[in-house]
Amino acid sequence: MLQPTFASTYGLIIGLLTLSFGSSSHASEAFPGIEKLMTEDQQRETGVSSLSAEQIKALDTWLITYTAKDAPVIAKTSKAVKEEKKKTKDDGIRSRIVGHFSGWGGKTRFKLENGQVWQQRYGAKWKTSLENPEVVIKKTFLGTYTITIVEADKTTGVTQKK
Repeated sequence: MLQPTFASTYGLIIGLLTLSFGSSSHASEAFPGIEKLMTEDQQRETGVSSLSAEQIKALDTWLITYTAKDAPVIAKTSKAVKEEKKKTKDDGIRSRIVGHFSGWGGKTRFKLENGQVWQQRYGAKWKTSLENPEVVIKKTFLGTYTITIVEADKTTGVTQKK
């Protein structure tokens, strides 16, 4: 089993918090909780999947407090966090589409495990049949976004709805 280092786990949490609360569009939303912020693989690798409901609640409370008080300062001063932010910018947002995915048809909405919802910008059509496929969302040089279905290597333009 993969043993996370403090820096990698810390960087992952900071990255998730930055992605979750980094834009004003998320400011009025309720805290989604660590289980929605992390993929199943991340939960397993960090041990979050083995925590009790009480421990998850305590971790969520700690994350909210940490995000409000300490994260902004550490994000500006920690070398490890700055390096993780650079990687996140380059790699985009990684998550999974929730449930069955049959492709896109022009106005398709993509509900992700991390709580985000994206909608297709173009009228392109593509059919497939996948369960919980991994996706990567990247910002283009023009400032728009694309979503790529990793296992199929298919990409379309999207806009964030949530």
